[in-house]
Amino acid sequence: MPVGSYKAMRWERYGTEVYSTSDRYLANARVSGSAMSRERYLPDGITENMELHEFADHGSSRDFLTANIGQFTGNERGRHGVIQFLYSLLLTRGIETIRYEDMDEPDAKMIGRHGYCTQEMVNLILIGKATSNVFDGDMRLKEDEPGDDPANLLKGIKEPTQFGYLTLYEHYGNIKVGQYYKNPLYPIFILNSESHYTILFSTDRTLLTKLPPATPSQTSSHSSFTSHLRPHSSKGSIKSFDLFYYDGLAGQGEEIRLTIGLRKGVGKGAEGEEDDLVSPLEH
Repeated sequence: MPVGSYKAMRWERYGTEVYSTSDRYLANARVSGSAMSRERYLPDGITENMELHEFADHGSSRDFLTANIGQFTGNERGRHGVIQFLYSLLLTRGIETIRYEDMDEPDAKMIGRHGYCTQEMVNLILIGKATSNVFDGDMRLKEDEPGDDPANLLKGIKEPTQFGYLTLYEHYGNIKVGQYYKNPLYPIFILNSESHYTILFSTDRTLLTKLPPATPSQTSSHSSFTSHLRPHSSKGSIKSFDLFYYDGLAGQGEEIRLTIGLRKGVGKGAEGEEDDLVSPLEH
């Protein structure tokens, strides 16, 4: 991020104004508040009670988040961590940048039908850019048409990512996840099922450098989950590894650990057919 672009929103009970530690941003907040009133802004009890903090470098923003981590993780009554986190991401990236540089359509939404988050929101959280797709790079709908018509351009993931993303909809053939999301820097994967998001991760940050290379058959869109774990180098080799699974909506009270064994023939029956036993992470 450029210098001076880090912003965080923290909720406080300050009446109807948005307060900041900076006089300049306090004035801007009041002007914005007046503009929202003219546009029939409806107070929600949260947005108008937030305070805006701006930081000149990554270290300062990290220190602030560390000192106020409870503000961004608590969602019980009177605390709005997820909303504060999302507002902070939106302001840091910039509304105009998100609408006209990241999204396929400038009027795309962060929250879709039934209150579900959109792919734009997920990508903003994972990579800091609210792109609308998960394939590698950009894709043109009509390759043979000249010009830079933005309506002809679908925007994806353009560089390696820190965290991974996998979706059940790729198994159904409805979406294609690119290699950037399947080969993150850290072994932390967000899983998208039909109903909500969960997380699968390893406590060994170097795990992806220890796995053997994948065979071509393992890279298909219908391959098992563990085949998406790709090494960044071919150095070293392990026979098994542990992954931890967490479902925040399931009231999970116990640790779920999956031990993955690497050996030839796994998942195949005597006739070469796939075994009937399928990981619950895939369905």
